[in-house]
Amino acid sequence: MSINKFKAYLKTLENLDTEKSFFKKYEKEDKLVILLSGSSNFETAALSNQQKDFLSLFEKFSYKIIESNFPYNIEFPYQKYDEINIVKASCKVICYYIHTLKNKKFHKEIKRHLSFILNIKELIIITQSSGLNILNKFLDLLDNDELEKIKTQNIQIFSLGPVAKKNKKFEILNYKIVKGKLDEYSKKFDFHKADIWIDCKHLEYLKNKELREYIYEYLQKN
Repeated sequence: MSINKFKAYLKTLENLDTEKSFFKKYEKEDKLVILLSGSSNFETAALSNQQKDFLSLFEKFSYKIIESNFPYNIEFPYQKYDEINIVKASCKVICYYIHTLKNKKFHKEIKRHLSFILNIKELIIITQSSGLNILNKFLDLLDNDELEKIKTQNIQIFSLGPVAKKNKKFEILNYKIVKGKLDEYSKKFDFHKADIWIDCKHLEYLKNKELREYIYEYLQKN
């Protein structure tokens, strides 16, 4: 079932007009923040209230927020968040993870919809689930000129409990790997060393006080 729904999801991505990308709307802004994660719902890119509340931290520091997940397109449903059963959500996240690694058609859409970040002067990316893998794949798809360009940008990434492969290209960006001391998924399946350890479980990162304080201090200094 997840495979068939992903095929329909991919077809929808292929038909989206990138001129309707949220990045086009904000490309003249100096400071932008987005949340990127693997999807557990292929019908919507809506953020949860908890995700929106976390991103609101950045508004106090003049960041504009895209209130949508990937593909960040006005034509892809993003207004209504639907809570999904944890078992079904896990199956879809695994499906998404596999396609992120193996599906060349999906790779094309990753680059097509994320290439606009090359035009953003200052960008913060919060990743969850397969979000770091999506960024890894995006970097793999960039040519040498694009890689040189992205080195000149101010891009900061905070990866929350990711399950991701290592990628040397990722070292050209500024990123912090945040893991929860009680997050068994991140401790067992993530191949990156943590930069920051916090007291939280797998589903508690965004409401964790330690993380919020760390982000706030970072924003004050930068």
